[in-house]
Amino acid sequence: MAQFYYEGRDSEGKALKGMLQVPTRERAIRQLQEANVVVVLVEEVRPPWNPVAALRRSLHRWGYERVDSRDVAIFTRQLSLLLGAGIPILRALEALKEQVWSSAYLNLVCNDLAESVAQGNRLSHAFANHPRIFSETYISLVRAGESSGTLMEILNRLSNYLERNYRISQKLQSALVYPALVFALSITMVFLMCSFVLPMFLQFFDGLAIRMPAATRSLIAVATAIGNPWVLGAFGLCIPLLVYQASLLCQISSVRQRLEKFLLELPVLGTLFVQLVAARFCRTASILLECGLGQMQTLDLLGDVVGSLVLGDEVEGMRANIRDGRGNFSSELLQTTFLPPVCGHMVGAAEESGTMPRMFGRLADFFEEAVDETIVRALALIEPLMLGVMGTLVALILISIFQPIYALLENL
Repeated sequence: MAQFYYEGRDSEGKALKGMLQVPTRERAIRQLQEANVVVVLVEEVRPPWNPVAALRRSLHRWGYERVDSRDVAIFTRQLSLLLGAGIPILRALEALKEQVWSSAYLNLVCNDLAESVAQGNRLSHAFANHPRIFSETYISLVRAGESSGTLMEILNRLSNYLERNYRISQKLQSALVYPALVFALSITMVFLMCSFVLPMFLQFFDGLAIRMPAATRSLIAVATAIGNPWVLGAFGLCIPLLVYQASLLCQISSVRQRLEKFLLELPVLGTLFVQLVAARFCRTASILLECGLGQMQTLDLLGDVVGSLVLGDEVEGMRANIRDGRGNFSSELLQTTFLPPVCGHMVGAAEESGTMPRMFGRLADFFEEAVDETIVRALALIEPLMLGVMGTLVALILISIFQPIYALLENL
């Protein structure tokens, strides 16, 4: 959470100023406008440079303070079971901090949660101290469970939700293992041939009195560069810098939006991306509505859950139209690009019957099944494509080697 200083005026013209703790500046402006405050100034208050905090951020960036989503799901499930067994929250957290987690940092988090609760803070407040591990949606649901007295039930639903998300991410990672393996083998094969096979032909080519084809000259240049340790060192330094620069560019909103629009236009990957967003949107909406949150609160959280700036803007537009009375949930769903029109009609019928949470749950099941089918179809396309790329690389190398030999034989 970031802190923002604001200045404004209320409905009577009285000057107001203060601090807000929200994720983004846009969220701060929206929160003030909903409180009927005329916004004059909103700016982020950056804390003074702290070397310890900077070191912690660096460690987090390299993964030390990162907690695997599977561990978060297991933590939520076990906390729900302990509370269901009648164990107080503090004792449950103390029991969880003694467990050995695959993400070692989670033990420190459990210890911090136990200390915060022991000091008299609510569990949701303790979770809010770790926004990189527990999302805003997670914290809001826990807060709703504390207010309604259904914390155990909400934690159980949260664990189901996190486990589904983890299974989907595992399917995606498993689908990428084969293409990544083939690509790595292709690069390794080219490197070995250029390092060990080609040098044996280079001495033979040096004695030939014929002009080498362009493909052969290019291959000789590549083999010579690979044999130069300075070139390899410079190449090894450039790759991390390029990756870091690409990660910085992806943090720029305009660049990320263009990348997402490009991804959405791809034939198979674009479909998979939209289905993932739709499944996440519907599953989260089902849980939020089932836990008693209103439509405006639900949409406020859904904008951050979809994980896409382009589609998140659509959710924000839905929220603005519903807030201003220009539509309802079902009519706004008909205008989205990541849900087919039939979903809007189904949600409209559920609005009339009061079964929106159940309907969103069914839609989430449908889109999760569609994700599985799309992954299978994508694998069916990627496998022959990668084999074709690998075969093409081998063919180009062999042609570059034997083309001058064939030309020499013709001149004999």
